[in-house]
Amino acid sequence: ILDNLSLSGRIGRGLAKLEYMRLLSLARNNFSGSIDVDIAQLKELETLNLAYNALSGRIPPALGNASLLKFLDLSENVLSGAIPAELFSNCRNLRYISLARNLLKGSVPSSIASCDGLSSLNVSWNLLSGAIPDE
Repeated sequence: ILDNLSLSGRIGRGLAKLEYMRLLSLARNNFSGSIDVDIAQLKELETLNLAYNALSGRIPPALGNASLLKFLDLSENVLSGAIPAELFSNCRNLRYISLARNLLKGSVPSSIASCDGLSSLNVSWNLLSGAIPDE
């Protein structure tokens, strides 16, 4: 946990070498740039908190490969584009997801309906349209 330390720069590819990491929390810092797709290679990752930074670009669809992920918070960044359907392709363990306060467009993918254990979803303060699918 490296929250609220005024860290800046880009989140590096070196994280992929930490293959047994279960929790990665870099919230409330000043990280910028895109979310590195290599984070999805952390096969043991259960918690990913990158909230309250200045991360931009699209949400990597490969994050859906993190099958043990329970908690995902990407809120309060400047992420754009659509929410990738692949994000929910392997979500049997996902309990909490917040994508609030970004610049996401489109609709919530229908694949979210396969996340049976999801107890909290926050997609507020984006540019989304349509209903949240339940089937």
